[in-house]
Amino acid sequence: MMLAVSTGLDSFSNPKDIGAMYPFVGQEWVFIAIAVLLWLAWHVLQNRGESSEHASAARLYDELGLDRAMLHGGSALIATEEEWAAEMHRRAGGPDVPPAPRP
Repeated sequence: MMLAVSTGLDSFSNPKDIGAMYPFVGQEWVFIAIAVLLWLAWHVLQNRGESSEHASAARLYDELGLDRAMLHGGSALIATEEEWAAEMHRRAGGPDVPPAPRP
C-alpha cells in the first residue's frame, strides 16, 4: 500500500494564490534561533575545554620547566629523568650519551 502525498491543489493556473510549499512555513525564525543558540553553546564549551587544557599545560610547564617540557615538542612525551640528564649533559658540551630507550 502506497501513501499519496498531496499538496491540496487542483490547479497551478493562479501562482499568486499558491504561496510557499514546504514544511514549517513561517517558522524559520525558530530554526535560526536554535542554530544560533547551538553555535553559542559550542563556543562556550570549546572555550572552557581549551582554557582547561591551557591551564593544565601551564601547570606542567611551571612544574617541569619550559625547556624540559619542550624537549619533545611539548606533547605528552615529557622527557624522562634520564633523557633530561643526557640533554643537559649534551648542552653542557659533554660527550654524546646515547638516549635511554623509551618503554
